[in-house]
Amino acid sequence: MRLIFVNRGEYSVSRHAGDVLAGYQLGSSLAIAVVDAEAGTAGLLVAGPDSRVDLSIAALWNEVQRQGAVPKRTSIRIAGGAGFEGKQIYLAVRKNLWKMGLFIQAEAVGAARIRNVRLEVESGRFLDLRGTGKGARTGRRAEPGSHTMPYSILIADDSPAMRKVIARVISMSGFDVGDVLTASDGLQALSLLKTHAVDLILTDINMPRANGEQLVRELRQDARLRKIPVVVVSTDATQARLQQMVSLGANGYVVKPFTPETIRAEMERALGGVCA
Repeated sequence: MRLIFVNRGEYSVSRHAGDVLAGYQLGSSLAIAVVDAEAGTAGLLVAGPDSRVDLSIAALWNEVQRQGAVPKRTSIRIAGGAGFEGKQIYLAVRKNLWKMGLFIQAEAVGAARIRNVRLEVESGRFLDLRGTGKGARTGRRAEPGSHTMPYSILIADDSPAMRKVIARVISMSGFDVGDVLTASDGLQALSLLKTHAVDLILTDINMPRANGEQLVRELRQDARLRKIPVVVVSTDATQARLQQMVSLGANGYVVKPFTPETIRAEMERALGGVCA
């Protein structure tokens, strides 16, 4: 596999993508690996506090594309991002990847303190190292799909009171939620998604302008948005409606009224259990 470095800086990395591509003592910086296994190419970017994230990611993607990478086959793996500054870099990275139609498949990001991280590019696995240099003890391994930052969600419902209820119950459930965007219908939800990246969408069915069915249909037809998990939250408890929404592309279904345990379980299931 061909390996391309962009803005490598002083970080220690392996020379072979099939081995371990490592960023040691990343601190608030992020190591971003872009991999197209079918094309046999991979790229690495280290984004630090002084980086122009938009320009760096564009440069990385342009280089990988020149080697034959295409968006639908490309996997993104990131590691690092300690502390508040690291979170800001992470959010900027995710936003810019989102604009380019690229999605993160695995991450080991966010920590209160600086840590050592090893990133296996081809497998997507991460390994935290307790200590530095040789003889460092191995710690928790984060598999592909793991998520260590709070989830951003979008709630679409035509009732302002219900939007608040859903957000409050999610918080009560202990679900690790960060940013919460709200929309009064499907059109407003789609408008928000043009400028905001979210990890999960919860939507009612009966809404003005564009209802839940239309929203799910539009999401699944959009190459940039089609991978976002969607959980329907509705008063309609019929099996026919559930099957209809699933056939359109919904990943989960919650019937109102619901308990904190119920909505958390369905959200975790829609996200593939990575937040359990």
